[in-house]
Amino acid sequence: MGKTNAGWTTRRGFVAVSAVVLSGCLGGTRTDHEPVGLDDGSTCDACGMVIQDHPGPVAQTFYAGDVPEGRDGPAKFCSVSDMYKYHYEEVADRDIPIAAQFVTDYSSVDYTVNEDSYISSHPEREAFAHTDDVLYAVGTGVLGAMGPAIVPFSSTDEAGQFAEERDGETLQPGSMNAQILAQVTQ
Repeated sequence: MGKTNAGWTTRRGFVAVSAVVLSGCLGGTRTDHEPVGLDDGSTCDACGMVIQDHPGPVAQTFYAGDVPEGRDGPAKFCSVSDMYKYHYEEVADRDIPIAAQFVTDYSSVDYTVNEDSYISSHPEREAFAHTDDVLYAVGTGVLGAMGPAIVPFSSTDEAGQFAEERDGETLQPGSMNAQILAQVTQ
């Protein structure tokens, strides 16, 4: 999604307006949960891939109740987009509250974006931040495990700079919904 994609200009405006209107719709809430490392051979609950074997931001969600079924701990994801897709497609209709969500914080790690536009992965426990504490850089052309990456930063300045340098924009996690997710991951 570069500057020459006229459709992105329309979507960009929609995302910006939606971010304000929908703020708080899916953001995590503060609890006593702490993130876990996903560098132990964990597999993605949405697609089954081994998380540490793929590039890009990773995520985890602690749900109230037994989600995913039979597991004590968070639902684990190889991408931020998979975290949201899983919620919308597998959990949201069951009215199971989110206890906490954590995503890779690119303000806290030394990351690289390679010549193919893939951003490095950081699945270690220390690399996570609560979704209440980050902004997402979207529409940047940077790729992760599942295609266009939603890249979280706890520093507003770093998120803005990352997005601006790559002709993208920033988005509050609480403004994410299924329609916006589809737009920013095309």
